[in-house]
Amino acid sequence: MNSAFPALLMACTGHSIQMALSLAIAESHMTQLRQTCLIPMLLLLIPGCGMPGQRLLTIEIHENDELRFRGIRGVPDDTPFDEMWDYLNSVRFAPQAEDEDAAQDSVRPELKGSVRVIIFHGESQLATSQVNSLTLTRNDSGGWQISPAALKQIKGAAH
Repeated sequence: MNSAFPALLMACTGHSIQMALSLAIAESHMTQLRQTCLIPMLLLLIPGCGMPGQRLLTIEIHENDELRFRGIRGVPDDTPFDEMWDYLNSVRFAPQAEDEDAAQDSVRPELKGSVRVIIFHGESQLATSQVNSLTLTRNDSGGWQISPAALKQIKGAAH
């Protein structure tokens, strides 16, 4: 049904043609406004659409198959896996062990042997890198960070 029909009907029943045309134009604008706003509003309601969010990553460092350090970092949802390594320079790592006191006591800034760095999102392993050694540095807040030289080495060995 034509949206101008009610306005034309009013014009035929004694109202002025000008008023009928004004109503038809106003109704047309409202329909256009509804159509313009409807799609963006629907996209915001659908999960994964609309504004980009963050993906929370867990990064683990294993030395000879033993979990030694763990850190967490958010990255934009659309970050490709191979670019996630670039965010490691801002991850604060904490020592890991079954006993927290033992973890703090056994901290060594240089890991040797089979050292694996693994990036997880939830339970899913997204990327991994294996190197022969890894050096961590102490940051101002008392945490540990991967040294810039080690980060370059990790990224080069990533698969």
